[in-house]
Amino acid sequence: MKTRLTLFIALVLINTLLQAQPWNYDNQSVIYSTGGKVGVGLNTPSGKFHILHSGTLGGKADASKSYLTLSDGTNQMFFDVNEITGTDQMIIGAQGGIRFRYVNSSGFTERMSILPSGEVGIGTIAPAGKFHVQSQNIGSQHYLTLANIFEATEARVQIIALDKDNAASMIHLTNVPEGGGNNKHWGIHHTGALRNDRLEFGFGTTTTSGDGNAWDLPAKMVIETDGDVGIGTATPGSRLDIRGGDLMVYKNDIRLLDVNNGTSDGMGIGHMNMSQMSIFADAEIHFKESDEMATKVWIDLNDGQMGIRTTSVPADYAFAVDGKAIMEEVKVEMSGSWPDYVFDPDYTLPTLEETSAYVKANQHLPGMPSAKEVAANGISLGEMNAKLLEKIEELTLHTIRQQEMIDALNHQNQYILKELAHIKDQD
Repeated sequence: MKTRLTLFIALVLINTLLQAQPWNYDNQSVIYSTGGKVGVGLNTPSGKFHILHSGTLGGKADASKSYLTLSDGTNQMFFDVNEITGTDQMIIGAQGGIRFRYVNSSGFTERMSILPSGEVGIGTIAPAGKFHVQSQNIGSQHYLTLANIFEATEARVQIIALDKDNAASMIHLTNVPEGGGNNKHWGIHHTGALRNDRLEFGFGTTTTSGDGNAWDLPAKMVIETDGDVGIGTATPGSRLDIRGGDLMVYKNDIRLLDVNNGTSDGMGIGHMNMSQMSIFADAEIHFKESDEMATKVWIDLNDGQMGIRTTSVPADYAFAVDGKAIMEEVKVEMSGSWPDYVFDPDYTLPTLEETSAYVKANQHLPGMPSAKEVAANGISLGEMNAKLLEKIEELTLHTIRQQEMIDALNHQNQYILKELAHIKDQD
């Protein structure tokens, strides 16, 4: 019994001495303090395991400069107060996710988090998507910047939010040319309360904002909240307002559709070839100065009719003009017969007596419309020319016959005169 008690007291004393005294190994002091703390390189450890060393790994996997080395016999991992390096890939895992913080004596700030489901948050520990960047500061801080610097040329993409009151945001693209010169800036802005809460597309070589966020880039295109789009103007006056340039559509159509009532009625302008275009619509096309003004040119695409200063074209007519028309030449191609039939030997030529009697009775030539008919129905240019030619040819035939009669009378007169002269000579 005494032997056991003596052994127990001896072990207690040895343990007390080991906790209170340093254990030197390879000139490194290892202290087991009475609080159960272990120190390497110092005799006053402030934590359960405290290593004191100097120097740094310097971005290299250098075992001689490592504060703490972990090894599986083949691969190694080295630690110092600022760096962790290794000879193989590093895997960081935790069941509850991973957080990265900025820490100082006053506390900490969450900088980055990775949730167990794979969402990554920068500036937030509750990312709302697979990649969520959030700033806690008010101002024009760049939420996300992607940059590529090659020699003296820099290309940069920034995603920016202005502040919580204006709720403005933008995507800012910058190019710094090699050899100097103005930086080129492209911006896609959600302007928030700054500019009537719309979307702007801007470009410029300089900015007026001091932080280089290009909020004041000249707008090249805007989209208003009501859907109006302006190109070349910041104040569109219609659904699509283009100023200072042309609209070009290559090998396709421009279609204007009315889909308010579930239909696709509308019109369009189409491309046929390099020298032709097509205008198409479901029914009619009206050319006018504005919706409130009268139609200047009207086209009915169903019947193929066209009116100038009128939308009323009689049936069976293709073209109507309400007003005077002037032209250098009009060509009429007749689908009926041309009045050469007048010169046919079998044609019955009305006598002048018959024509005289008809004129006295009707006050117009036979086969011609009356003044009342012309006032009511107008005239057909081709038909009227044919009728006029018919009358001219009839007059020509009468003139020819009259000339034949005159020639015959002259011949008779010459004979009579000769006979009279002969009788006189005999007397």
